[in-house]
Amino acid sequence: RLAATQAHVLDIAATLVKPGGRIVYVVCSLLDEEGAGQFDGFLESHPDLAARPLSLPLGSERGKGMRLTPLSDGTDGFFIACAG
Repeated sequence: RLAATQAHVLDIAATLVKPGGRIVYVVCSLLDEEGAGQFDGFLESHPDLAARPLSLPLGSERGKGMRLTPLSDGTDGFFIACAG
């Protein structure tokens, strides 16, 4: 239900990031609709931006970002990605 709001916030961020800057997208959800899928859609809508690699001590790759889970990482559920 929050996917439309998340997409809107990402679109606003794309207009505010300075050249050479980065957008870090973090959502406390394990749903791809709010995480990896949301970020993929954002990148498709903004071809001037590209996914940037992340270096995190926990998590596993999920799409163009990282997913942290209670079972695997001992954290709440998160999706984290970076674009610039």
